[in-house]
Amino acid sequence: MLRAARDATIPGVESALRLGGERMESLLSPLIPPRRDGGGGGLYQSGKTTLLTSLISHLQHHDERAFPVGSGVRIVPPEVIETDAGFERFAFEAHRARLSRESRWPEKTAHISQYRALVRTDGTERRRARLTITDCPGERLADIPMVGRTFGEWSEWMIDVLRQGAHASHAGVFLATLDGRGGDADLLTRAYREALARLALDLTPIVSPSLFVLGERGEEVPVHGRSVDWLVEHRRVGLGEGQEFTPLDRATREAHPRLAALFERRFEAYREQTIGPLAKWMRRCSHLVVLVDVPMVLAAGPGMLRAHSRLIDQLLSSVDPGFSPAGEVLRRAAGAVGLAMPGVRKLTFVASKADQVHPDDHPRLDSLLRQLVRQAVRRHEAQAAHLDVEYFVVSAVRSADATSEGRLVARLDEQSESESDFSVSSVPEAWPADAWGEYRFARVRPRAPANEMYPPAQSGLHLVARSMLGLGARGGRR
Repeated sequence: MLRAARDATIPGVESALRLGGERMESLLSPLIPPRRDGGGGGLYQSGKTTLLTSLISHLQHHDERAFPVGSGVRIVPPEVIETDAGFERFAFEAHRARLSRESRWPEKTAHISQYRALVRTDGTERRRARLTITDCPGERLADIPMVGRTFGEWSEWMIDVLRQGAHASHAGVFLATLDGRGGDADLLTRAYREALARLALDLTPIVSPSLFVLGERGEEVPVHGRSVDWLVEHRRVGLGEGQEFTPLDRATREAHPRLAALFERRFEAYREQTIGPLAKWMRRCSHLVVLVDVPMVLAAGPGMLRAHSRLIDQLLSSVDPGFSPAGEVLRRAAGAVGLAMPGVRKLTFVASKADQVHPDDHPRLDSLLRQLVRQAVRRHEAQAAHLDVEYFVVSAVRSADATSEGRLVARLDEQSESESDFSVSSVPEAWPADAWGEYRFARVRPRAPANEMYPPAQSGLHLVARSMLGLGARGGRR
């Protein structure tokens, strides 16, 4: 998920209105450049850190031919500025070095971090903007349903998820404990740990509280190779020992009010400490970018597809993109005097890691991405008078080439120094309805120039950058 907005607040003006209208740019940009705040998030293993690292590299060392953001448009090297309070600085240098010096993919996002810079374009389109991109661990998105919900409402949502499809088998002990002895806190927390352990080992991205698979500072806790019993004994469902909670259905909450009150306090403390800052930031933004690793979803199967669909729906519900008819009137009125109202006005969906499939299948990646998000997007389009939606197919660090025989060429493992050709599955035109079949896609080693003055090769990322910088990019529309 990536998000962008302009919000340099003018003293004396109501905080709901923020500076940044294009009409005021020529007057104000020498003093207060329009601000484009962005938050980045992607679903499970979607490649957010790699995308952001490649994007920054191209901003710093812009080559119009390799990274065209508009005819005759040049990006001046950005001036990095301090992050907002409460955010760590995005570790660009470390991630870039890992790509170029070690030929290894960047470490996954461990903390909520930011990249902030003053960005200026020259040539045929002259722009100045304070660009802020916020990145968060994908696992944190499993906690998004807590935002704006009471403990009871979150409980009902989570239990409903656990009772569906394959999730029910993973959560069977917990659901049975809830029905049979719902008033015993120790039994409930242990059974819920077992449910989350089984979900995590099955790569299901709905593990909430997400600290079950993350460290205290957001770093990933390796679960693969661990047993269910080990995770049950060593992980916690909450902020830590003595702060655990589980969802409780209505009958249990009514039958055991003291337990419900205890879990509610722990839930609220967890939400405020872990997801609260991110939620507040998201409400400030105007551009939300969501990454989805479509090949991974195909390879993982229908359970992963359902989980992604639910998370995207909950993510959009939490930010409520678009403006109502009345809100659109206010937005236009504010824009007429150079002001911008906060709130998501643009959604960009990215099918990442496109070089894992043959280029002939890229249109099908686009189609599957649209099918995945269609219902969630349409719900908000129907309620909004103004909402832009874009779709892109992207390789942030293009690391595989295609042959005329439909195969790919890349380095396939950590030890190999030479490239080989191999076959991958074809991408279907639609998500399988009945027989899912088996899909195989290879994880390859990254290609990045050892000289960091030269950004990695990419495809499609320049269109995302053009859109984020407000340069009039037009991706595939709904």
